[in-house]
Amino acid sequence: MRRTDIDPRVSGDRVGYQQAVLVEQPRRWLFVSGHEARADDGSIAHPGDLRAQVRLTFQRLRETLGKAGFRLVPPAQGRPARAGGMARAWGRA
Repeated sequence: MRRTDIDPRVSGDRVGYQQAVLVEQPRRWLFVSGHEARADDGSIAHPGDLRAQVRLTFQRLRETLGKAGFRLVPPAQGRPARAGGMARAWGRA
């Protein structure tokens, strides 16, 4: 198993946490954490503007994914299923 730390956050001389950890073998897995709307100086970005904070958070997430060779894509479209409909499809209703 090969592990690669992506964007470790350092506090003093210690690593606080990893923004992401890439684990390879046999497949590539990316474990992501700690993304938030922080300015480059560490302060909260866009105080009081939730939309701007969400945009910045996703921007930072896209940057982290890119460093690991991943990308953020829209979810696949699907139709919600009702329990009754699924039961009929399985012949249980």
